[in-house]
Amino acid sequence: MVSKKNTEKFGKEKWPNLDLKNELLNAGKGIKILASDVADRAKGYVSTSRKYVKENPGKGLAIATAAGIVTGSLITLAMREKKL
Repeated sequence: MVSKKNTEKFGKEKWPNLDLKNELLNAGKGIKILASDVADRAKGYVSTSRKYVKENPGKGLAIATAAGIVTGSLITLAMREKKL
């Protein structure tokens, strides 16, 4: 809601007095909270995966190898020139 106190008259129209600095600060705080949440989740995934690899080293090695092959293949396909 825009109150009369926070508006200015320009002719017949009223425009809200926006405090851009506060809006940017609030947006920055929101981004900081979101980034912190993402970092916390990533730390959780890393610790879970490390625990799994310690318990199952053979499976961990197989998964890492497969992921490397798939990633390398996709990069090779993406970078290769198309010859017609």
